[in-house]
Amino acid sequence: MKPYTLVAGGLLRGFANLRDLLPRIAVCGVVAARVLAQSQVPNPVSLTLRDAVRLAVKQNPQQLIAAIRGAESERDRQSSRAALLPQAGISTSQVISSYNLQT
Repeated sequence: MKPYTLVAGGLLRGFANLRDLLPRIAVCGVVAARVLAQSQVPNPVSLTLRDAVRLAVKQNPQQLIAAIRGAESERDRQSSRAALLPQAGISTSQVISSYNLQT
């Protein structure tokens, strides 16, 4: 079997005839059909009305934004309160001195 090359006209060269190319095209079609069949959802999920409402509330972007803003305001409150509380700090230092004792 000869390797094929794609030329400017879009023709494939290197195959003795079209019969060499058709099995490869058929295999590609079968593989593509299997991949598409596997990617589709086989059965839809059935939900009760209560479950659907809970899912919608949970995935609602406005609800998510409100939760994020609430957490942000709680952090801001804690940060502002921290400025009013007493602060403590510790620092250390080390000094090394050398003396000439032979004088």
